[in-house]
Amino acid sequence: MLPVRPAATTTTAALCTTWRCWARPRLPGAPGFLAVAGALALFGSGGGATDVGSAAASEASSGSTTTPATTSPATGTTTASASCSVIPEETAGPYPADGSNTANGAVANALMLSGIVRSDIRSSIAGATGVAAGVLLTVTIELVNTNATCADLAGYAVYLWHCDREGRYSLYSAGVTGENYLRGVQVTASDGTVTFTTVFPGCYSGRMPHIHFEIYRDANTATAFSNKLKTSQIALPDDICSTDYANASGYSASVANLARISFATDNVFSDGVSAQLATVTGSVANGYAARLVVGITIRRSRPKSMARTLATVAGLTRACSESRSAVGATPRRARQTGCAQRSPRRHGRGSRRRSSSRVRRAANEDAHAAPRAARS
Repeated sequence: MLPVRPAATTTTAALCTTWRCWARPRLPGAPGFLAVAGALALFGSGGGATDVGSAAASEASSGSTTTPATTSPATGTTTASASCSVIPEETAGPYPADGSNTANGAVANALMLSGIVRSDIRSSIAGATGVAAGVLLTVTIELVNTNATCADLAGYAVYLWHCDREGRYSLYSAGVTGENYLRGVQVTASDGTVTFTTVFPGCYSGRMPHIHFEIYRDANTATAFSNKLKTSQIALPDDICSTDYANASGYSASVANLARISFATDNVFSDGVSAQLATVTGSVANGYAARLVVGITIRRSRPKSMARTLATVAGLTRACSESRSAVGATPRRARQTGCAQRSPRRHGRGSRRRSSSRVRRAANEDAHAAPRAARS
């Protein structure tokens, strides 16, 4: 049995974004509910975040956001990207090892392997000893929120995997079913980035060179595909691939495979690759560095205090409804339970005060008029 990674110690943080999370439910009949709801609106855009539906994706909207990047003068650290787009949802392919399918008669889930949270993914772990050969490649993903002016997202887990230079996927392909290299998980830092050290992937028949990844809310939830927020793929520039394959050893099959495919004919990237095409620099001798800004949409959640208040109002609504519909319910009982409904008022307090004054004046005039009538 392969060693299983221990549960992550980080606590599940929150998520969400946009005013849509704040839409108040319709709870007719609740005493004073509209006043409560109006007061709750004061919370506005504040509050923390919460995992949407135990990791349900909140990134469904499309489009892009542009904002000036902010840089710390002291450290030179960029805290937001200049522009970002929601990265397209893509297939995980047949070799994800995220618990969604089987390999060699057993569920393949590299996410549960001991040591899977790591930056250097070139070697196998959990008792396997293979090491992937190939040209050095570092892959940096910057995760940003397209719903918050491209703000960096810290604390999210990224699971990344790809084929080796021969085009094989560990755990699945013949010759490497006992290996689990070129798979790893990392948690985004305060600047929203993760960096993996790996090898330049080969090009197998029918696909442009690519790298798979999945996004999870945190390390605790990065244990099975059912918790993922996003699945997509990174594309590598055609000219960089051509140069690498032509000048590095071990990539001879990739030269011919790349010549027969293009982004226009690729079954994943043919609908557009601009949001998935990494910026790559470097050389065969010194290695390559790939970088991609990955945008997802995170919606703001309701503050816990607001959620508790709404739950209280909802409970009161149900209780009052049951009280009014109960057999033997009386106005007196309704008042005792706080569920009495007041009749609509036609006039404000000032109108009632004026009406009362007129009644008193009329009564006084009648009282004075009676003795006068008697004397006459």
